Amino acid sequence: MDPRGKTVIVTGASAGIGKALARAFVAGGANIVLASRNVQALNSLVNELGQEQTLVVPTDVTQRVQIDRLVDRTVERFGRLDVLVNNAGVGLMSSVADLDPDEFQQLFQVNLMGPLHGMQAARPVSRGRLPRAEARSGDSVRLRARATGGRGHQGSGRSSLYHRDGFRSQCSRPSSCTSAQL
Repeated sequence: MDPRGKTVIVTGASAGIGKALARAFVAGGANIVLASRNVQALNSLVNELGQEQTLVVPTDVTQRVQIDRLVDRTVERFGRLDVLVNNAGVGLMSSVADLDPDEFQQLFQVNLMGPLHGMQAARPVSRGRLPRAEARSGDSVRLRARATGGRGHQGSGRSSLYHRDGFRSQCSRPSSCTSAQL
């Protein structure tokens, strides 16, 4: 995909893969919307990337109302949404016997419900169903990785592509990367 002129939302943009993707999209000529709960880190990234092509929207992906606001603010600022990168995620390092149900619930909400909220909010906009949206189709990218030793993420390198009604969702698993744990 050529990012020039595209509008891209990246969740989990405050660190690691999300931050690297934001840099790459801006370098490629895209408008970037940075979403994360860590507002200070997002503002620092905007100072690095410049304000012309960037928008910060503090977002907790577990809250559908915040995801709806993220998509609305994106379209208000840039007039379209072309790509949603569902990058926000958390990991757990625990045996089943020691697993804290509240921590597992948080993992479920961030890693599973967050992307669902994002795709549901973005789909009508990216398919041009809202009057102020110009985009005819959109991409949703879900980055999935597992924490290893609390120092980074490692995955299987698998990816898949799903097409239906002009909407594309791509799942990607980076083989390895280093990401700060919050």
